[in-house]
This record gives sequence, structure tokens and C-alpha cells, in this order.
Amino acid sequence: MEAETQERIVLSIVIPVWNRAHEIVHTICSIVPQFTEYNAEIIVVDDASSDDTVSIVKRLANDYPCIRFLPVLKHCGAAAARNKGLEMARGRYIWFVDSDDLVAEGALPIIMAELEKGEADILRFNCVKMSERPKAYRMDATWNVEVKKIDITSDYAAFYAFLCWGSVWNAIFSRELIGDTKFDESFAFGEDAPFSWKLASRAKSCFFIDAPLYVYMNTLGSMTSQKTVERFRCYLRQIEKLRYLTDCSELREEWKNSLRISCRNRVFSHVFFCFSWSEINSEMWNDWFLFYRRFFVEDSMRPLTRRFLSKMLFVLNSRIAVYIVFFLRYAKLLALGKVHLP
Repeated sequence: MEAETQERIVLSIVIPVWNRAHEIVHTICSIVPQFTEYNAEIIVVDDASSDDTVSIVKRLANDYPCIRFLPVLKHCGAAAARNKGLEMARGRYIWFVDSDDLVAEGALPIIMAELEKGEADILRFNCVKMSERPKAYRMDATWNVEVKKIDITSDYAAFYAFLCWGSVWNAIFSRELIGDTKFDESFAFGEDAPFSWKLASRAKSCFFIDAPLYVYMNTLGSMTSQKTVERFRCYLRQIEKLRYLTDCSELREEWKNSLRISCRNRVFSHVFFCFSWSEINSEMWNDWFLFYRRFFVEDSMRPLTRRFLSKMLFVLNSRIAVYIVFFLRYAKLLALGKVHLP
């Protein structure tokens, strides 16, 4: 009976939640009404919430049979919660939705129609970011909902553009592509980027819908709204993990080299552009400098001038200096044809 049920289920939506009693209702209720005609399930993994999240989700699960609830007794983080939901999922496709976000009304018919074809390794769609929750979020008749196939096997620009979508909440992955891939539970922040990067690097058939089918909420108190030393260090570790995944991938060598350059650029852009200068204290700056020196100088055996430059950046402690170096390097690589404008 279980095997038959699993065969029928096309999509499993995994929602990790922690202390989101007020938000989780809106998230689930933006999805469930669209499930009436489709073989899909919602798996809510509660990460040891201390508020009313558990009782609210249980009540919703009693009202809607498509909701499966998995409580976790000890708080373990978003990555571990997603992994537990992934183990429980029975669908041929997996969608990781955040517990404070929304899915556009009318989006599921478009998404399910594409998934039922069974052709996509990854289906991505656009999103909109909001700081205040709308009363309703519906599909607009002016939206372009055409499903486009992305040539990621021979066109590097298309592949890179697809790869740079590091988030998992606006992407749906086939179970076959995921295989035994798990989220790295050592990451407190940004665990979705290495997971998404790894899957995109081995995907063969990818599709994109250029319509904002998903609302990403910049909720106060959410993991990504907390700009702490821990998050800063996670960004650095994320870059290191992405380069490692690139080195281990089966991509062609010239693509690997381009991705390594991208990882190096992220040492500037993905870290400093995500934090205001006033937020970067001396401890964070020192962490960055040590990482930069190892990443650029020791690993790549840069000449003495590069060592001097990195030391000057540290001494100056200047965001402007960082920007100047970053853009000069990018302009040089652009002139050499090693990178391309998006």
C-alpha cells in the first residue's frame, strides 16, 4: 500500500519550522487549497519549537490529510530538519519551502503540469521579496508563465546563471537527482547553497518559469535576517564548500576554472556586499583576511605583490579599498574573456 501511495505522489513539499506559530498558518494555507486535484503532500518538520507551533500544525494536519507532521524533540537547525523531511518524503519531486513564505495562488497548477511530464531534473521559478505579509498573493494575468528549458549542458552562461540561484525555496528537485545528497548540517546559515550547487552541477534537464510564483519574506528574527559573526563565518565556509564541490564535479575543466574564479569573487561580493561596513567588527575582519590570504595567496601561490596587497587591505580596513580591488580584478578578467557579464 505504501509503495502504491509513493508511486502516486508527484510532489513532496518539505517545510522546516521553528517557533513560527503565527507565520506557519499563512504558509500552509497558501498551499493547501491548491492541492485538491493533485497527488502531493506537505511534510512539516518542527525543530523543537517552544511556542504554539506544534499545536497549530497538528490542528492543520487534522483538517488536511495531505499534511504529515514530524516533531523533533531536540533543536537541530534548518539543515537537519530538511534532511529529516527529505527522508520522510514520498514524492517523485521535492520542494523545500520556508515556514514564513508564501506560494502564489494559482501557481500549483502550472508547477504540477510541468512536473507530471517527468522531464525536469530541476524546475526553478522567479520570486518576489517582501518585508510585510500581503493579505493575498495571486497569479497576475500579465505574468509570463511560459516554461523554458535551460541549456545547461553546452551553454556555460546559461549554466552559470542557473547555478547562481543558490536557494532551494524557489526550486523543485527530482528525487532521482537528489539521490543520497543531504544538507550539510554543520552550517547554521546558508546550507541551501552547497546543496543546490551540487545538484545543479550534475543536472541534465532544467526548466525555468520567469514569473514570481513564490514570496520570500524578510521576516524579523529569521535565520537570514540575523547578521552575526556566526553568519559571516558561514559565508566564508560556504565559499570554501562551493569550490570543493566544483573540484569534485564531473564538469568540463574550462567550466571548473570559471567556477573557481566565481568562488574567488564571492570572497568579496558574497561577503562584504551582504553586510554593512558598521556590522563587520575586528574579529570578522580578521577572519576574512586569514581566509582571503589562504584562498588567494597560499593556495594559488600568488606573487609577493599579491601578499603585499592583501596585507594593505587588512591594514587599511577599508571597504572602499576592497571594492576597488574587486572591480579591478573583475575588469581584468572581463577583458581577458575569463568571465562574462550576466
